Amino acid sequence: MKPALIALGSLLLVTTVVAQQQPPPSPPPSPNQVALAEAREHAKAGRAAEAMTVLERVTPPAPGVLNQLRTADDFKALRDDARFQAIVGRLTPCAGPQYGEFDFWLGEWEVRSAAGQVLGHNRISKRHGGCVVLEEWESASGGSGSSFNLYDSTTKQWHQFWVDASGTNWLSSDGQGNPTTLRGGMRDGAMVLVSQPETLPSIGLTRATWRPLPDGGVRQTFEGSSDGGKTWTVSFDGFYKRTKP
Repeated sequence: MKPALIALGSLLLVTTVVAQQQPPPSPPPSPNQVALAEAREHAKAGRAAEAMTVLERVTPPAPGVLNQLRTADDFKALRDDARFQAIVGRLTPCAGPQYGEFDFWLGEWEVRSAAGQVLGHNRISKRHGGCVVLEEWESASGGSGSSFNLYDSTTKQWHQFWVDASGTNWLSSDGQGNPTTLRGGMRDGAMVLVSQPETLPSIGLTRATWRPLPDGGVRQTFEGSSDGGKTWTVSFDGFYKRTKP
C-alpha cells in the first residue's frame, strides 16, 4: 500500500510540475484581428469589395490593423481605392478636422509687443503622428518653456500643459494645487483655453487666446483673473511674425 501511495504522490507531483511549465493558453483573437484575417483572405482572392466590407467593422484604436493596411502586400491592390483610403483615414489617429484647428500656429516665429519690442521666439511643430502640437519658447529676457497641446476626443476639447524654466505651475491646477491643463477650443475664429475652474486662488485663473491675423501672423494674449473669472487683466500680448513657415 505504501509504495502505491508514494508512486501516486510522485505522479501527482510530476503532473503538477509539467502543468506549471506549460505556457498559458493564448487569448482568443480580438474582433479587429478576426476582421483583418478575413479581409486578408478576401483581398488575396481578389474580392476587393468583400475585403473592404469586413474592414469597415474594425473599430479604432487599431494600430496593428492600420500598419498592415499600409504596409502588407496583401492589401497593395486596394490602396488606390477611395473606399479603402476612407477606411485607413478613419483608423488613423488624430486625422479628423478637429486635430487641425491649431495648425495656424505652426511654424517658427518672432514675437513682438504692440510697441514693437521683441519678446521672444517660438517654434511650433506637430509631433507624435500629428497628435501633439509642441511649443518651444525662448524669451528675450532669457527664460524658456514648452507647451504640449492636444485635442482630446473624449472631452471634445483642446488641452494645453505648460512647463518652463521656473519650475512652478502658474497656469492651472486642481483643488489641491496639482498641475492640470488649460482647456477649451475654437471660439469666434480664435483658440481660447482657460484654467480649470477649481484652480487655487493663489494661482489664479488664466485665459489664453490665439487669434490668426489677416497678414498670416498670430496674436497671443494671456489674461489673469483673481475673482473667479468676473474680471480679467492682460498679462501678455504678443504679435507673431513668421521667420520660417
